[in-house]
Amino acid sequence: MSLRNFTETAFERWSEFAVRHCWFVLLVVIGATLAVIPQLKNMWMDFSSEAYLPKHEQSVLDYDQFRFQFGYSGTGIIAIETSDSIFTLENLQKLKALQDDIEENVPHIEEITSLVSATHSSGEDSSLTIRDLVELWPETEADLPSFKKMVLDNRNYAGNLVSKDGKLTTLIIKPDNYTAEHGNDSLESLMDGFDDEPVDTSTRSTASQRPDSRENFLKPEEESEFAETLIEVAMQHESAGFHIHASGMPVVNFKLAIDLGMSMVKDMAIGMLVIILLLGILFQRASGVIMPLLVVVLSLLTTLALMPLFGVPFMGSTQILPTFLLAVGIADSLHILSIFYRRYDDGYDKNESIVYAMKQTAVAVLMTTATTAAGLLSFAFADLRPTQMLGIFGSIGVILALIYTIALIPALLAILPIAQKSNSETLNRTGKKITLWLDNCIVALGNIGVNHARKVVNISLLAAVLSGVGLFKLTMSHDPIRWYPEGHPVRVATETLDEKLSGSMTLEVVLDSGKENGLYDPAVLKLLEDIEQKAYQTHYKNLHILNTNSILNVIKENHKVLNSDNPAFYRIPDNREMIAQELLLFENSGSDDLEEVTDSNFRTARLTLMLPWNEVLNFGGFIQSLRNAFDASLQESQLENVSYKMVGLLVIAAKTLVVMLNSTIESYMIAFTLVGILMFLLMGGIKKGLLAFAPNIVPILFTLGMMGWFGIPLNLLTTMLGCIIIGISVDDTIHFMHHFQNYILTDNSSKKAIEHTLRMSGRAIAFTSIVLVGCFLVYTLDTFLTSIQFGILLSFAITVALFSNLLLSPALLTLFWKYTK
Repeated sequence: MSLRNFTETAFERWSEFAVRHCWFVLLVVIGATLAVIPQLKNMWMDFSSEAYLPKHEQSVLDYDQFRFQFGYSGTGIIAIETSDSIFTLENLQKLKALQDDIEENVPHIEEITSLVSATHSSGEDSSLTIRDLVELWPETEADLPSFKKMVLDNRNYAGNLVSKDGKLTTLIIKPDNYTAEHGNDSLESLMDGFDDEPVDTSTRSTASQRPDSRENFLKPEEESEFAETLIEVAMQHESAGFHIHASGMPVVNFKLAIDLGMSMVKDMAIGMLVIILLLGILFQRASGVIMPLLVVVLSLLTTLALMPLFGVPFMGSTQILPTFLLAVGIADSLHILSIFYRRYDDGYDKNESIVYAMKQTAVAVLMTTATTAAGLLSFAFADLRPTQMLGIFGSIGVILALIYTIALIPALLAILPIAQKSNSETLNRTGKKITLWLDNCIVALGNIGVNHARKVVNISLLAAVLSGVGLFKLTMSHDPIRWYPEGHPVRVATETLDEKLSGSMTLEVVLDSGKENGLYDPAVLKLLEDIEQKAYQTHYKNLHILNTNSILNVIKENHKVLNSDNPAFYRIPDNREMIAQELLLFENSGSDDLEEVTDSNFRTARLTLMLPWNEVLNFGGFIQSLRNAFDASLQESQLENVSYKMVGLLVIAAKTLVVMLNSTIESYMIAFTLVGILMFLLMGGIKKGLLAFAPNIVPILFTLGMMGWFGIPLNLLTTMLGCIIIGISVDDTIHFMHHFQNYILTDNSSKKAIEHTLRMSGRAIAFTSIVLVGCFLVYTLDTFLTSIQFGILLSFAITVALFSNLLLSPALLTLFWKYTK
């Protein structure tokens, strides 16, 4: 028995069983679903930068090591923009009230840096006094000018905590590094055995060598709680002339998660309405709407419930999963019901019609599921975790949709009272007129392909060549802030920080002196200073450093203060003993500022480079330019055993783009290979398989080519278009070729077989495409530009795929299909 006959027989026997034991099948399906669905309550979202890459990626390991030493590098930023000046008694009081409220009510805070909590150094008789700046706040209007001058003259405040015009100030809120689940005792035990020595890079020691370390970092749900409460508390303090902006990596990640989550729910709701409307037009029966909808809803809920069950959050590209599964999950039931209703309305017995429809579509629905799953499964081999999870759970969802279809559709058809309708009963209805008109259009397109086969093929080839030229114009992009439209609060807050302060992004440089107390050496500090200056001098496209922070700020400020506050002494001391003495004075003053910029052994120095938000594509080039400049400084210094690393979320983001490109190429190759093999198996040979596969290349070329011609970049979503398109478009081809192969055996004419095929399956093919387009066009209602582009491009590709199957496939079959009597 051939695989084809085996599949048809298996579906036939299963449908007979499902019809006889319909209530049993229904109860088993519902019971199994109810056992899994409660996991939905445990769903969470993770849009952090480090979530994109696998944990063994070196940039992630370096960032983990950085966090062990210095803590989480991302910060929540609350910017207060005043209409006149922050330096009024009223505004200063509002600022203090805001910080007090945040400290009291926002969870998971490690520290807040602002004008309220900033420290002020003063020196007298070789002694150093460190006080909180708030202790020096003005009490009267007369005190304001001197206080304002003191703040704006301090290089650590101006341009960092307060704008140079005095109208904008910030609170920089650093979240805890470790999860609250362990408590203080657990945190202390966690750090037992960890000294402040940096990891020897030659051994490439990783976080995996530190038991339970990475797992104890602040959890995504705790970071979300931190960001959500921070925004809520801060916004309560907004008033006339005291405008609040919320930004920073945790805040942006949280807003992305919330906004994408809301868009996802909205897309699902509108998608279901589209499905209901189109199924109503196609079938004109309540059962034809309820059953497919039940199948896709249950398969979707089960798939989503499996994600938290396996410890997988929603992240990045998985946002498209719900609407995608709604759209593609409907296809199998649509084809089965289309044949069932047609046969049942012709007067056949209901149970016999169920079995007939299941048998007729067996090979097609099994193969379409396999090809769609194969297209998605190609993402499972990607190094980007969101793409990887989309591939795995998308494939699971497609397979679940098939299982629910073949389990529920025959059982529900047997249970539900479905009336037979003759053509005369529905002939005058609007829906019937639409479907008859659609049938005629489908056959007409097929006839064009048959009667003008060479012209159709030549025009398709010419269009493919033009599209191929567009492929060379494709660019890549990853810019979450620009996903928001202009004027959106998240984008405005980020742009305000970039324009008026030190920027919204940070890049960390960790300099290792190679020995304990190495930072007492003036030559090492001079190297750090040279690296800092090289950073300021480095420009790449429109990227540049706006401000820096390091142990140099502390050393230079203390040296100035201890020398009668003379600006000429804002420099590195000339000898080792003086550096050590002044740092000791600073430590003994009670300030803990050094913890942020060096380790307790004064071996490593942290240099934080602050820069504006930019297209991630530019970060890679900028980081490489910095690396070239820093390497030159290191070589010129001739210091032995001194090294540096650039770490942090920007390094991870830049690496993400490289991985995205490599993963895209790999996924395309895997998808084409898997789908190609399946098509060869279906068609029974390589030549016939290529003939069936060719029309599915067209929508991919057209879509990617159009992106190149119109300057639409490849991003986290659009890089997946090719694999998704091949997985979906080939479904229509499979249904078309499956019925064509059946009819060619009896008709002995490709023209007649094509016409019969289109009359049998054309309506279902067209309506499947219409449903897909309708669901994916829902993305155009989203806030995010990338979602809008994805929806438009995928809808365009599906439309091209439909016409390719209805025009190009008949043309190719007419020219190249060889048949025997």
